[in-house]
Amino acid sequence: MSFSKRKILVAPLDWGLGHATRIVPIVEALQSEGHEVVLAADKRPYDFLAARFPQLKIVRCSGYDITYPENGNLLLHMVKNSVGFYQAVESEQRIATQLANEIKADVIISDNRLNFRADGRLNIYVTHQLNIKAGVLSPVATAMHKKYYSKFDEVWVPDNSGAVNISGVLGHDANCAVPLFYLGPQTRFSSMEKHGIASHGKVVVMLSGPEPQRTLFENIVVAELIRTGINAIVLQGIPGKPSVSYPASNIKLISHMNDEDILRTISGAEVVISRSGYSTLCDLASMGKRLIVVPTPGQTEQEYLADKHAADNLLVKAEQSDFNIMDCLEKVKRAKPFSIPSEDNLRAVTTRLSQ
Repeated sequence: MSFSKRKILVAPLDWGLGHATRIVPIVEALQSEGHEVVLAADKRPYDFLAARFPQLKIVRCSGYDITYPENGNLLLHMVKNSVGFYQAVESEQRIATQLANEIKADVIISDNRLNFRADGRLNIYVTHQLNIKAGVLSPVATAMHKKYYSKFDEVWVPDNSGAVNISGVLGHDANCAVPLFYLGPQTRFSSMEKHGIASHGKVVVMLSGPEPQRTLFENIVVAELIRTGINAIVLQGIPGKPSVSYPASNIKLISHMNDEDILRTISGAEVVISRSGYSTLCDLASMGKRLIVVPTPGQTEQEYLADKHAADNLLVKAEQSDFNIMDCLEKVKRAKPFSIPSEDNLRAVTTRLSQ
């Protein structure tokens, strides 16, 4: 059997950091197999990937520039901005083709960038949302998503294929018309050793997601920590921003940590507070920490994931509008540690690209 090395263009969606963090193990697997990887990203994902892979070429590639409304009415907000969103999606194939031609890419891997593909290449789409949760528009949104990902050559789902999984109905569709491969849950921490460090307190808060909701939740959490005096480390999730000291002595505010330090910090915590974004749950699934999640208002996918795992008593779900940290900490004592085993099929899937 002959093996060939490929030039592979990898581009994550610029919706928060989650799509950028979960391609880390994919990039690492491709590198270990001798492929040349070029990254395409913008804004916070660009800053994160440039810091994580300083040895790789990374090009700026504009994305969808998605934001959340302050009132939490995401559906209405997306409808109002649908023209700009559609134009950004439709321009992606041209952008991907131009980049692929410039770097002579053989393979394109798009993490949830709907139209980031080019003719004459192997085009791979990474997603955990074969079925989309969008309230009354779920069937329409799912059909539109399927229309786009069906134009790719393969679909990779970063989850388990079996009943024990993280995505639930989101990532499982028996009627997918495209060759479908399950990688197992992917985390940027997969190649690192877990060694806990003495934390500032028993609570670590992981902030993530698009603005303005990231900042709104940060303000709510910090206010609760000041009110209660609970010692906590608050990870803002803002690469490139200098850390600032906070007047309250019980709060250690950190704009961004490298992944090794994040892993050690979480490993040393008793309780983690975070959003219920899919990539965040994948990062935490192997750590066995007691988990409190606060879905981003209006984000129906996060609501679904929080409800799914809360029903299995694997975490505590709280609402941003009336977040009470003392109440959550009392409830989480009765929850199981959040832990989901991985099928770990990544290398079996990526090795195919060399054959």
